[in-house]
Amino acid sequence: MSYEATDIPQEVLDLLSEISDQPRSSAGTSETEANSKSLSAQQIEDLYGIAYNLYNTGRVKDAIELFRFLCQLDATQSRHWMGFAASLQLETHYDQAIAAYFMAFTLDAAQDPTPMMHIGDCLLSLGKKEEAMHAYQFTQELASKDDAYDKLRTRAEALVTLIAAQVSE
Repeated sequence: MSYEATDIPQEVLDLLSEISDQPRSSAGTSETEANSKSLSAQQIEDLYGIAYNLYNTGRVKDAIELFRFLCQLDATQSRHWMGFAASLQLETHYDQAIAAYFMAFTLDAAQDPTPMMHIGDCLLSLGKKEEAMHAYQFTQELASKDDAYDKLRTRAEALVTLIAAQVSE
């Protein structure tokens, strides 16, 4: 399903406008953001779809803001953190992306190796080859527990081999 800005119910647009006008606490959240009772589960799902569409259509800065809002609205949803992290990574905010990927990884009880793979990618982009290699090794270990992650495991193995060769030079 494709989402457009016009797909957002007016009450959600009003709430987003109200939230953006509120002063932030030192933790970066407002009172309204802390109270998710204002939005229904369907509205939150609609917002996720819109954020996902913004990311996929290249409106990454807008996606960052909407995914950030979703993370603040419900910090227990790993997919919100994954969307936020992927958007940050695409905008080359690697340190922030690593933190968001780690939240997603933690929320999935370290069962899904995908966030760790992306952490490795961010570390590699930051030039931290040895740290990236450790992230890829951990990805390999996690991915080897489930055949559904074979492609991820294969990619992680290849990167470990490549980085190990570069580090030893």
